[in-house]
Amino acid sequence: MEVNKDVGVAIVHYDTPDLLVAAVKSVAEHVGRVVIIDGSPEGTEGYDAAGLLEGVFPNVECKHVKDNIGHGPGLNMAIDMLDTEYIICMDSDAELLDSSLIGDMKEALKGDDVYGSGWVLTLKSGKPYLHLPFCMFKKTSFEAHPKFIHGGAPFINTMKVIHKKGLRLADIPNYQERLRHEGRGTRIHNPEWRRSFGGRDGV
Repeated sequence: MEVNKDVGVAIVHYDTPDLLVAAVKSVAEHVGRVVIIDGSPEGTEGYDAAGLLEGVFPNVECKHVKDNIGHGPGLNMAIDMLDTEYIICMDSDAELLDSSLIGDMKEALKGDDVYGSGWVLTLKSGKPYLHLPFCMFKKTSFEAHPKFIHGGAPFINTMKVIHKKGLRLADIPNYQERLRHEGRGTRIHNPEWRRSFGGRDGV
């Protein structure tokens, strides 16, 4: 089993314990570090599950913020805590099915003109957009661009700058067959997740 010690994973979690455990179990043995930013209220199953994962996996670290700080700010916090060359942003309702996806994403980042890799969507504007559930970039690239925002599309400002610079996003073949993404898992189980920081329900 290949371990990508130069890869760290950033996960933001809000009280969906079963989904979080599946996500972490699927990826922890294949990377150097996993950092969970947990906004679950103290005493909930989500809060407990996030903390317990630290004891199960020695490379997992959980920071309880005890508040719903939002997806973008949570990712920023997790990435700041990671010291790995490569960063994966992973949704807490995603599950890695094929660990070779990590190596392929790393390989796709070779070249100074590539910002990130994963599943590349096309926006209505015709511009490419890196889909969040499981994507990778170098930490130096993250530090050189606008941080992620407090909203429903945390990468949007980052993507605007990337487009202006002419940087590329690498679309990974067979991505969707190699990752399970429950789709709006936190929003379904905890609609308050978005309302509690002023976001729109169901977006």
